[in-house]
Amino acid sequence: MGEPILLLHGYSAESSGTSASAIRRIYGTLPDELERRLGARVMPLNLARFVTLEDGVTLDDLARAMDSALREQLPRLVGKTASLNIVTHSTGALVARAWLLRHSPAPGPCARLVHLAGAFFGSGWAHLGRGQLARWGRLIFQGGTESGLQLLRALELGCPETLDLQLALAEPGRRVWKDLRVREACLTGTQSELAWLPVPIKYIKEDGADGVLRVPAANPNYVRARLVPTRAAQELDFAAVQQMNRAGAQLIRSEGAPATALHRLVLDIPGNADRPLVPMTIPFQTAHSGTEMGIVAGKLNRAEVLEPLVDALTCATGDDSWAGLANRFEARTQATLARAAKELGRGVLDFFDPREQYDQHAMLVFRLRDQDGRPVEQFDVYLDSGDVEDPDTGPPMSTLFEDNHKPQVWPGMIVFYLRCQKFDASAGAPGSGGGWVDRLGQLGSCHVHITAMEPRTERIAYVPIRLKLGPANLRRLVQPGRTTIVDVTMRRVAAGELFRIV
Repeated sequence: MGEPILLLHGYSAESSGTSASAIRRIYGTLPDELERRLGARVMPLNLARFVTLEDGVTLDDLARAMDSALREQLPRLVGKTASLNIVTHSTGALVARAWLLRHSPAPGPCARLVHLAGAFFGSGWAHLGRGQLARWGRLIFQGGTESGLQLLRALELGCPETLDLQLALAEPGRRVWKDLRVREACLTGTQSELAWLPVPIKYIKEDGADGVLRVPAANPNYVRARLVPTRAAQELDFAAVQQMNRAGAQLIRSEGAPATALHRLVLDIPGNADRPLVPMTIPFQTAHSGTEMGIVAGKLNRAEVLEPLVDALTCATGDDSWAGLANRFEARTQATLARAAKELGRGVLDFFDPREQYDQHAMLVFRLRDQDGRPVEQFDVYLDSGDVEDPDTGPPMSTLFEDNHKPQVWPGMIVFYLRCQKFDASAGAPGSGGGWVDRLGQLGSCHVHITAMEPRTERIAYVPIRLKLGPANLRRLVQPGRTTIVDVTMRRVAAGELFRIV
């Protein structure tokens, strides 16, 4: 008997019943399709149902409940195979990863974990879902006023608990592949359901997203960056820091670097022994949900979703086999882009070009803390091209920015969304339909300038950060299709009169 499969649904997809119709409301046609595709392997299919719309339920609660259910049911689920595969959708990815971090043995029973639009780094919808308008919608259309506030907090862009969840799964002892022995793979769409386009909510229409999740937010292959004060920064006194902050405007455009660097950039790029690349692909014409283009239940894209999903579920878990899967997934993505360029066009909506929804974006999550680990509440982050006056350096970096989001719940954080590539109908080979122009690659160097203040007293100052990144480091920091977590340590300096000895 083959390894069993456990399906984990996403936020608000729950159903109070367990009948065939109730299960179909949760998972659509996916169970039937998997049974048809994998019937020859006799893989048992198990369907999870968990609560997401109660305000008091947290992500850790669900991970704990999942562990209890697995402990009770695991002998029946795995039988003689001693392992199972898990397929998640959306928030189900967070539930599964929280279970891996906090409860799974190392190695554990999960052999493969395949994510369909996994919500690794949140969604702009979560911010809207916590509002009063969303509660009224729940009351009118679903008969309840609760919206799962704790889960929506975990799903908001820039949630620190969610960031720490991803980072912790790269720490020794809980590394996904090296310690837990779990192979992961991801599929995510990058088109919105056309029926939703008239709705005046920007997250439905964002390019590089599936109507709910941005592609970088659904990609666990994140970049980790840290900006750390050097010894020189630690030796600055209050007067020197004040003077540096007064000269902030000149520092932004200053061409020279300080004689002694005050901060150093430490980068952790995915694709090493501790954190191997997770195979990821973008199926053609796939959205987050819906019966036409949804990644779980869509009718138009069944082959595009099921073929890579079955490939991941049946692929051997050795290093060479999984590297081959990553190559096949990347080839599928390139085939998707070629189809999008050739087959999609403006159509009846002249203002909307669906090919631009395949533009690759990047997401930068800045998290600012002082040397004591407290969030820095009042700050400014500037990223600009090194030489905006020189036409040979390409477009200024400011033109890449599509959105910025400051979470209201967590101070000291800001999330940037950058368009790294842009579709051009005149690019590419003749007859190709066009191609994508690498706008990020046209940039030269980049200035990073971060300032902060303590609004409640004049006796505290923060050492400002001024960093000039060359083209190579810029492309390591900002990577199309990925999220970069930038943890910034800002040194907090006290005035001399704060403590005196007479």
